[in-house]
Amino acid sequence: GVPFEGNGIDFNYVATPSTMKNLRVVGCDFANMTQPFINGGNNPTATTVQGDIEILNNHVVYVTSGASSNANGIYLTQSTGNILIEGNVIENAPYHGIFISPSPTTNGNAGFMSEDALNNANVIVRNNSVITPKRDAIKIDSPYGNTVITGNTIEKSGNYGIRVDRFNSAWTPSVTIT
Repeated sequence: GVPFEGNGIDFNYVATPSTMKNLRVVGCDFANMTQPFINGGNNPTATTVQGDIEILNNHVVYVTSGASSNANGIYLTQSTGNILIEGNVIENAPYHGIFISPSPTTNGNAGFMSEDALNNANVIVRNNSVITPKRDAIKIDSPYGNTVITGNTIEKSGNYGIRVDRFNSAWTPSVTIT
């Protein structure tokens, strides 16, 4: 239930190597945002989250001008556990509303998750409202494990409402969209 103004939660660049065990962000208000409200990292040598991630019932509103042009509402990479994103409202994201991808490689392309995550992890994006993102409302790169995208409301997405891409032939994810 913590109120945030302008910037959210960033565990992107910390001492290397670094690992965080489990992450829960529940019932917070993020107002006048200019950066991702959850920034899970795009540095392949920085923090990883080993364990579960839960982002539940948060309300996020971006400024109408002046935000970073590539700020995703939720930006998660480098996680190795289950991910549950449920009941959030994200308004006016400057880039993607919700973006989940395995750890990037040094050239920025999607990389590989740990064997644990490949076999056991579930990614659930459920009952969120994503309103007027500039790009995709929900984007999942290189899905792994079981990916379920269900019950979401998307209004006026700039590109795609839901985009799932970069399937890795070595993985056999199941993807369900309802």
